[in-house]
Amino acid sequence: MNTSELKTKLAEEMSDLAPNRLDELLQMCDERAPAPPAVKTPRPRQIMPRIMAAAAVFVLLLGGILGYYVMDASRCVVMVDVNPSVSMEVNRLNRVKNVVPLNADAAALLEDMDLENMSLDRAVEALTSAMIDKEYLSDAQNAMLVSVENASAERAEALCKKVVSTVEETAQTNEFHTAVLYQRLSDDADIQAQAERLNVSAGKVALVDTMAAQVENWAIERLSTLPIQDLLFLADKCGVEFKNASLFGTVSSSGYSSIDAAAAIALESAGSSGLSAADCTATFDSRDGELAYVVCFSDGRYTYRYTISAKSGAVLDSEQIAEGAGQSGSGGTVTPPHPPEEETPSLIDPMDALSRVLGLVNHVVGEVENPNVQTEWIGDTPVYHISFTLSGQEYNFYVDARTGDIVWR
Repeated sequence: MNTSELKTKLAEEMSDLAPNRLDELLQMCDERAPAPPAVKTPRPRQIMPRIMAAAAVFVLLLGGILGYYVMDASRCVVMVDVNPSVSMEVNRLNRVKNVVPLNADAAALLEDMDLENMSLDRAVEALTSAMIDKEYLSDAQNAMLVSVENASAERAEALCKKVVSTVEETAQTNEFHTAVLYQRLSDDADIQAQAERLNVSAGKVALVDTMAAQVENWAIERLSTLPIQDLLFLADKCGVEFKNASLFGTVSSSGYSSIDAAAAIALESAGSSGLSAADCTATFDSRDGELAYVVCFSDGRYTYRYTISAKSGAVLDSEQIAEGAGQSGSGGTVTPPHPPEEETPSLIDPMDALSRVLGLVNHVVGEVENPNVQTEWIGDTPVYHISFTLSGQEYNFYVDARTGDIVWR
């Protein structure tokens, strides 16, 4: 066997020991190789859904903006009166959008305060705290008037609860309780006109209008000069009924003298030791925006008339008239004696006297009914008896015809 044949034989033997598996391996690689990516045909863009989505977002934003402005424009008015009178415009979100001080006390109170854009409860809390600090509110002076105008009954009640709760919580931190009279108002042109004329809130005008109809000889003009504390104390003592209002809490009477105490002060001032409070008549009156008692009595020689401060007990003024001068009491009639024989003193013009009296009730001659001026005498003093009718009530004043001073009313 030659060399070539030997190599061929060895190759065949070795192939049995190590078989050639190249083709098998290549086939296996072909089976495991990833398939070539399929060629995708591009789909056309869907533009309309995107446009519609954007439009929907725009509509939502526009609706939200318009809704906010509608809510912001739908305002009602919340008025808070103690002696400062403050008017606040409140939107549907219960945010304060405008604040108006209605008198000098309110202007001074709000000078260093900015209530706009506050929530209503925060604004009321700030107002109440400031009134406590300035001693407009205290344990002895705990009355507040809250009036809601231009609101539905449901919303007005909700605002009332919010305000009353806030006021009471603020007062409790100062260890006293408040008395809040709440009333709901409609937009009344007559009430607004009177409020502007008297320089008070529409809420206070509505309150005194109710009282004037039930308390004898008290006109709206005179009532409007009193603070809320005096008004609610007077209403309680005179049995005033508030049909369209609700009182939360009890009006304090601790800061007031009683009628008997006022009578005792008048008797002591006159030196009438033999008389008692039972011998006196006493009625409510006012002097310079302050609640007072008018106490009248007689000791047989003189008739006395004292005006006593209902709070301090101070004597504000007094008159002593000899018996027989014809004075029968506050607002009564006079049957004068004959004038003295000496020459009649110089008198002021009767129309000037009438104008002065009408100025006290913030009216002029053309605004009252049946104005009348008569010259009479009290002892040796010439007086003008001035009478007129206002809002269905008759008024009588006695004016010193020489000086124009009020001597009786």
